[in-house]
Amino acid sequence: MTWFDVSSSIFGAAVHMGGVLSHIPDRTSNMFGLLAYRPFLDPAPIDRYWLWLLPPLIVIVAVVYRVIKTDDLRRLPGSAGYLAFQIALFMIVASVGLYIILRLG
Repeated sequence: MTWFDVSSSIFGAAVHMGGVLSHIPDRTSNMFGLLAYRPFLDPAPIDRYWLWLLPPLIVIVAVVYRVIKTDDLRRLPGSAGYLAFQIALFMIVASVGLYIILRLG
């Protein structure tokens, strides 16, 4: 099996019909298929616990922002915690507001 055969079986086997992929190949049939990870075509199965990823994201964004903006790093934990609280509160208010708009509309 040559490189062309492997690459054509991985990338070229999907038939493009009318703007929609009608067939996605079985990538486990060759040795490179197990190593290939396509994040947008084969997303990680996090449907059940994606909300648990929001608090670490909020904390990381708050800490990085406050590290860049603050002059005194002794005030970093308090200001990053306050910013994380503000971000979470805004996300909750925005989601409740959008929920109400969608239910009324």
